[in-house]
Amino acid sequence: GCSGLIAVHLRPTLLHSANSRLCYVDCVRCSVTDVLPSVLMSVCVACGAENVHRQEFMRNRVHSGTCVKCHAKYAFGAESIRIEQITPCEQGWMASGASGGSRSSAGAGDDPMDEIAEELRYLRKKAKSDPRQQLIQLGRPLPQMGACRHFKKSFKWYRFACCGRAFPCPECHIESGCPAAALGAHATRMICGKCSMEQTYSPAKPCEKCNFAMVARGSSHWDGGEGTRNLAAMSTKDAKKFKG
Repeated sequence: GCSGLIAVHLRPTLLHSANSRLCYVDCVRCSVTDVLPSVLMSVCVACGAENVHRQEFMRNRVHSGTCVKCHAKYAFGAESIRIEQITPCEQGWMASGASGGSRSSAGAGDDPMDEIAEELRYLRKKAKSDPRQQLIQLGRPLPQMGACRHFKKSFKWYRFACCGRAFPCPECHIESGCPAAALGAHATRMICGKCSMEQTYSPAKPCEKCNFAMVARGSSHWDGGEGTRNLAAMSTKDAKKFKG
């Protein structure tokens, strides 16, 4: 890709019989092309209880169940999902400057995306000299085998392309002060907690070098590809499965 910085802000709406719009999406330098399977939460019309559904919401599938509080039956589904563009996506000063000539001095620093991109370029340049990155030595285990206070059962570090640095989890990435972390930047590579081998991100596979399982047994729901709980993979005995 071009490594350009993009941003998406989701604004959910209340979906009911009189409103078929699921959400609004505010985009910067990008556009929405599809809606992938998602976990939805509904409110029971009988008692007002919130229900988190086990099955992932997708096209041509009816989801049914009973309310966790009053046990009333419910069902919902969608034959198709349509994406409508209400207003053009924000292109930022980079695009407007290319098509409309040079920017005025008053607006030169008004685009926060350009400021963030400049800061990320600086972080990538200084990534190798970061003290945390110097702890990664091939053939040696990572500190605490890659675990941290947020992800105690995840034995790997995540390499984030936005700033070029590696962290034990997305929360540590946010705490580092990386400006792209708040925009939902995801890791592109991972580092084994046992041998420090860097490889393509694949949460379900063991290390390519030492075959070490980088997720503790019985905790596959915790990683979920984005560092969050995957409700579909959690046990029905887990109280947090239905709490949202």
